[in-house]
Amino acid sequence: MLWVIQRDFLQGKGVQQVVDEALSPVPNPEGDKELDQLNRIRSSLAAIAGNSTGYSLPQPHLDRTRLCELDDSQLDPKYLKQRDGLRGVVAKLARRKTVGTQAFSGGQLADLLTDLIAALNAKELPTGASLLESFNQQLVGRALASYTAAMDGVAVPIDEADLEKEHEAAKSAALSVFEQQLLGRKQGEALRAQLVASIERERKSKALSNNAASNEICQRLEMVCTRQLDGLGRMALPSMRQFEGSFGRCRAQFEAKCIGPARAASDERLSMAWDRARRQFGSDYNGRLLTGLLALSVGAIVVFRFVLRARLLEAAGWLALAFLELYPRVYTQSMYDTMWWRATVQGWELLMALCFGDWAPLTWLAAAAGAYAYWRRRRRLGMRRRPSGQGLLGKPAPPPPPPLRSSSSGRGAPLSGGTGAALLRWWAGDKKQRRTANGVLRDLDV
Repeated sequence: MLWVIQRDFLQGKGVQQVVDEALSPVPNPEGDKELDQLNRIRSSLAAIAGNSTGYSLPQPHLDRTRLCELDDSQLDPKYLKQRDGLRGVVAKLARRKTVGTQAFSGGQLADLLTDLIAALNAKELPTGASLLESFNQQLVGRALASYTAAMDGVAVPIDEADLEKEHEAAKSAALSVFEQQLLGRKQGEALRAQLVASIERERKSKALSNNAASNEICQRLEMVCTRQLDGLGRMALPSMRQFEGSFGRCRAQFEAKCIGPARAASDERLSMAWDRARRQFGSDYNGRLLTGLLALSVGAIVVFRFVLRARLLEAAGWLALAFLELYPRVYTQSMYDTMWWRATVQGWELLMALCFGDWAPLTWLAAAAGAYAYWRRRRRLGMRRRPSGQGLLGKPAPPPPPPLRSSSSGRGAPLSGGTGAALLRWWAGDKKQRRTANGVLRDLDV
């Protein structure tokens, strides 16, 4: 780059020294924005011109206002001499313009420049301001795209606080890109406000998407737990422990997966549904347990009277039935608040936990083992009490034993009707004995 400087501006310095000082950055210890802008311009000029050459010219004439009207004969001879030297320097430094392989002369370059100017005048010529505006608008689009890409990577649903943190981080990154690449400060504030408004619209759109996703998953989990509450309220064998445990597991799954802005409303509705279902189940629980105890008492009476004939257990069934029927009518205190009822509830819950809880397989296995052991014992006792040779090898059965004798009528006297016979028959029934087909008395192994 060739710098032509009037000699009056040298102020005693060399022309090359003035050029070097003009391209060197000035110190800026206080961080002045104007000096910073000046240093950027000087650095740009130094980068564009790989080497800079200075050349000085004296003042051509004292009447500066008439320089274009004066002839060369009227100009200062020193100026004319220096001007001819400048032409030589330009001819030495300038390279001939070539397009492809064709070298252009001055006239050809003038014609090319004329055609270029005519083509530019035929259309709207972009100015520097319009170019800056176009670049800055594209910069706003790039910064907004970086924010959108960062927010698209955030999976929804997400808690509102976490979403706000992601928004602030993405917004800060987008504004940093904008501030670093912005050209010109005149339109900087307006473009920044435009970028912030666009980011805010994108944030609201992301918030709506987060609300929709949170509503979908929270309502689905809430519906699952509500249906489970309805099913638990209709369980065949009521158990408060099973009722609370099943809902507790569903509630834990709800709290683990339901996130986002819809969680508060769904959690409140689910809590209200739980309170209603628990009150309803609690009121039905005692009534159903009482009904079950009454049915168990009646069943014990029927079984131990007509099937197994255990009078003591039959009497216990009658006592339990009478107690459960008469207690609520005799005492004003609620039966459900008594100690024995709470103990009954705890026993029932323990039985349900053993039969249908975590220990259910072991409980049923133990029950099956006990039933098998009981069956084996009954079988061994039956074979031990069978008369020798009866039903085996075709041997005849032994003769029947003599009839029973009454102790009151003398040894060996036959048992006849009357009070003694009735007492003896009652005693035999109480001992759970029965007479076999061949007349042998056998104890029932109940």
